[in-house]
Amino acid sequence: DLLGTGTLSGPEPAEAAARASASIYSSLGDRAGRALALLVLAEIFSDQSEFAALEDACSTAVALGREAGNPQVQARGLELLSGAHALQGDANGAQAELDEAHNLYVEANDRRGMANSLGMLSRIAHMKGRLESAAEYSQMAIQRFEELGDRRSVALASCNLGKIHLERGARDEARDR
Repeated sequence: DLLGTGTLSGPEPAEAAARASASIYSSLGDRAGRALALLVLAEIFSDQSEFAALEDACSTAVALGREAGNPQVQARGLELLSGAHALQGDANGAQAELDEAHNLYVEANDRRGMANSLGMLSRIAHMKGRLESAAEYSQMAIQRFEELGDRRSVALASCNLGKIHLERGARDEARDR
């Protein structure tokens, strides 16, 4: 039971607070709010490497986001699922979830979500040894982050792109990044 009966004085205050929030939102019939609380729980489960609980929380959040017509909630749940699958070595599952998340961000015109998902897609492609695709995703992420004026994310994505170029043997391109 994801909602449980946790209180704020429980052994894990963050988890108890997220469970209480999900319970309140549920009692109010607020699907999007409950989904957001479940995503907080999923992040907690991710930090604790509790993948089964993370998958339950994310799957429920994605379904609630879909019912509430909130593509960003769906996309965030899919991103968290993707991360869990990547950590467990399932790059194909991670790729499919990130592709869907990216499409949802595009549908919602969420530029930050699009940029972040492109960066994550680059890391998954890199994991799969698809270095050309990884470089393309990184370049698209850099462009999006530049449009947002997010220099820190540009720097991180550029660093990742440099690593990809080094692995591809393109030392001059890596040095330019």
